[in-house]
Amino acid sequence: DTYDHLSDCEIDFTEIKLIRKIGQGAFGAVLLGMWQGTEVAVKRLVNMAPSAQKEFRREVAMLHKLRHPHVILFMGACTLAPELCIIMEHARIGSLYSVLRNKHNQIDMATVVRWATETAKGMNYLHTRTPAIVHRDLKSVNLLVDADWHIKVSDFGLARTKATSQHAYTQVGTWGWMAPEVLDNKPYDEKADVYSFGVVLWELLTREEPFKGMHPMQIMRAIDRGERPPLPADVNCPASYLELLHGCWDADPPSRPTFEQVLEQLQLVAGELNSSHFGKTQIYLT
Repeated sequence: DTYDHLSDCEIDFTEIKLIRKIGQGAFGAVLLGMWQGTEVAVKRLVNMAPSAQKEFRREVAMLHKLRHPHVILFMGACTLAPELCIIMEHARIGSLYSVLRNKHNQIDMATVVRWATETAKGMNYLHTRTPAIVHRDLKSVNLLVDADWHIKVSDFGLARTKATSQHAYTQVGTWGWMAPEVLDNKPYDEKADVYSFGVVLWELLTREEPFKGMHPMQIMRAIDRGERPPLPADVNCPASYLELLHGCWDADPPSRPTFEQVLEQLQLVAGELNSSHFGKTQIYLT
């Protein structure tokens, strides 16, 4: 029975001290809390249908087994209605999305490559589980930055729970990161995450939001026509980085690299960076 492991990760809701709201997830509020003297992020799951609660417990048991330096640490869950929530490590700096949009942060190419590499390592770990864990919603909003400025992949799992939640895919901007096969409601696999990673590589370079201000239907049509977020003409980065970016967001899923191959290519990018004038600028992160 799946629930055998649940006692290991069941957290008593009364043990959590809620401090303040820090975000809004696919299912409800994300709160900053204290649990056993540690700062934690608490995801409250509201309006969950009773049919989804069993699925939720199953997915919680799966999340509890994951351990990787670039995957957000799942600490436990309250799986007893009405207080359904997930307890995770709190990434103090916040999302990569907000870091990229803070104009005070001077982000050099070396940092871009490091963050891309950390993301790919976390994703490779998820994809090499048995069975593979497909993220389905990889974007800068779901890449969290800890106090040491390292990336943690977050908001994966709960895919089936998400499917039964009426809030799924109503979040800001998810469309701009979605692979064509996902937008077309075709069957998809891990390669859909690689496409989304290509958009993250674009975000790291431009610090913009893909297809900003466009209606979801316009975005779907643009991606279907093979359009991708535009790269500025004066973009200053290694050619190998652009090559990787284009390979990741290829319209044909089998043509996209695996995250294993992404990591190999990022090593080439890092090599190209070290042997050239890129990324020599000082980095200031506030």
